[in-house]
Amino acid sequence: MSDEPTRTRLKLPTAYGAPLDSPLLDWSTVVERLQKAERYWLATADHHAAPISRPLDGVWLDNAFYFGGDPATRWRRNLAKNSRACLSVDDTTNPVIVEGLVFIAPLDEELAFTVAEVTQAKYGWGSVEQFKNETCVFRPLRCIAWIGLFQNATRFQFRD
Repeated sequence: MSDEPTRTRLKLPTAYGAPLDSPLLDWSTVVERLQKAERYWLATADHHAAPISRPLDGVWLDNAFYFGGDPATRWRRNLAKNSRACLSVDDTTNPVIVEGLVFIAPLDEELAFTVAEVTQAKYGWGSVEQFKNETCVFRPLRCIAWIGLFQNATRFQFRD
């Protein structure tokens, strides 16, 4: 996967009144919003394709979102059957909506240390052992983001 996604103007219905001449967002601006968010929403689908959305904590590092949760939760059971998910920041004024895949696996020592360090700084909890044991890793495929009422509406596409 490339570090920098390609970006294009997000096509919205004319009735939305989105400006057609506002500049596109830079990926670095979106990354900053993903990193600074305190809470996120994760949407998954069950085996009947019924969607659910749950709030969670996590950290965005190197174009991936790291988080955890008990395997008995409905959203974790959903991910066991379908790794596709949608992640969004808890900000309806300046939304960032990311579609991607979730992998659940232990992290190597170095990455577990980094994720624990960032999680500790952000939330005051998180241990290397916790992330070495098992971590949910969200990898983006596509992202849309804008400011206010569709200013700078941008679509980002990652290589598969």
